[in-house]
Amino acid sequence: MAKFGVVSVYDPTYKFEGWSGGKDTLNHLIKVFDDDREAVFDKLYYYLSDIGLLDDEENIDETELNDTLWFDRDNIYEYFGLDENGDPKEDDEDEGDEDDEDEETEDSIDRRIKRKYKDNSPAYSLNPEYEGRKSYYGKAIVETDNHGTSTLYSYNVKVAEIKDNEVTLFPAWNESATTLRHVKEFLKQNGFKADSMAQMRRDYKEREL
Repeated sequence: MAKFGVVSVYDPTYKFEGWSGGKDTLNHLIKVFDDDREAVFDKLYYYLSDIGLLDDEENIDETELNDTLWFDRDNIYEYFGLDENGDPKEDDEDEGDEDDEDEETEDSIDRRIKRKYKDNSPAYSLNPEYEGRKSYYGKAIVETDNHGTSTLYSYNVKVAEIKDNEVTLFPAWNESATTLRHVKEFLKQNGFKADSMAQMRRDYKEREL
């Protein structure tokens, strides 16, 4: 059967159009996102990953994809920040306060890091450069030691390490879509390839803590 993979913007499977109700949902999302198919498929990838529909090669059977778009429309709209009619939700008055709380959380973590390491801190909060997010809000921390080893912590759990130009992945590295994003970003910022879980498993060693 045909496979659908939402791995990268140049993946030919972005040509997937769907049919019937699945096509209606997909076309509506693309319209809401100003015809930005890349943005839609990128977010759709994380939705499919979150609900466990992607296989080890990060693919999904096209019929299952179409049925998900069709019959799981309400949940997809919610995930994309849309209301039940597929329209963008109006900004809540408290939204700014929520953003402030996220930023305050990140600032507090940065202060904790500085207190722990004093000056010239070998630890920092990882921020996205290769994806469209503004910040990880202090949920991804990178520590370095005197030997140049860099270690990534996602939600305070050790998930990846770069030592002597070799990558090691630890058990929790792909337990959630968010942590997987942290790991991919960490590797890319250090010059390593991070396209898919399958590729990362092939190229990098995994071991227990």
